[in-house]
Amino acid sequence: MKKSLKLLIVFLVLILLLVGCNSSQNNSENDVTTPVKAKHLKFSSAVSENSTWQYGAEKFAELIEERTNGRYVIDIYTSDQLTSGNQIKALEALQMGTCDFDIRSILLYTNLDVRFTSIMMPWLVPSFDAADEALAGPGGEAIANLVNENGMKFIAFGESGFRQLTNNVRAIESPEDLNGIKLRVPALNMYFTMFNELGANPTTMNMGEVFASIQQAVIDGQENPVDVINSFKINEVCKYMTLWNCSYDPIVMSASPHTWEKLSEEDQKIFAQAGKEAMEYQKQKSRESYNKLVEELGKTMEINELTDEQIKTFREAVQPVYDEWVPQIGEDMMSYFGL
Repeated sequence: MKKSLKLLIVFLVLILLLVGCNSSQNNSENDVTTPVKAKHLKFSSAVSENSTWQYGAEKFAELIEERTNGRYVIDIYTSDQLTSGNQIKALEALQMGTCDFDIRSILLYTNLDVRFTSIMMPWLVPSFDAADEALAGPGGEAIANLVNENGMKFIAFGESGFRQLTNNVRAIESPEDLNGIKLRVPALNMYFTMFNELGANPTTMNMGEVFASIQQAVIDGQENPVDVINSFKINEVCKYMTLWNCSYDPIVMSASPHTWEKLSEEDQKIFAQAGKEAMEYQKQKSRESYNKLVEELGKTMEINELTDEQIKTFREAVQPVYDEWVPQIGEDMMSYFGL
């Protein structure tokens, strides 16, 4: 009897010890904080990683991961990888929410609303200072509102720069020099009017096709900011570059409204501020690199920079472009940019 009682007591002690261990283990497990799984967001850029645009994209990704404590991670897709190089579809992806964030030239937005053309009219914006002043004031606010009206969320302006010209036929110093030259131009209707007025033969194609098309003499040349010319290695297939500052080309950074609406109010502030800082950083890098890029491109291309008098000749030659397009864009919109 005593032996049985001793065995029973031992058995009960073992059970109590097991229960205590399990309880301690459960408490220990409950004390461990489960890490939050990062949400990955897609960021599309129209140009390659060799561009200063990439500085802005990477800065944005860095700031977002840091300021959200890793809750969000930005995955960058260069050269419109998400839409196989199609820039028009890239904007549609942003509108539909299959892409979360995007940076690209404002000229692509002209396909949505002709008023985006305003700041890009030929030889309208004379300097970086003038561009900064216009975009920091009512002009920039008007463009931001247009982005929002067209199914996207405006974040900030970056900078692609002033658009320049390259070709394989001759140095361009007067409007007559453009006669018959076949140029790839962006899908901007105003540009077709302008280059036709100057006697050139404009055509459009995806930027990813331009290098081979020039190489195979399908076209004679193209026009783009120096940063983009370098990014796509156009200097390897073109002989001449003309620095004529034809159009000022801002970058627009936008978000998909589908993505934006899912962010908390606090996170929206984080994303908005990070976007502004990233685009200011990109703009700084773009301006710092301009002279260096021109020097590098000049090693393989003959570069001529137009004088103020030569530019005045071009500006006078495209007056019919203003006569046709200002009524379409609206005089009120054009007034924001000094017309």
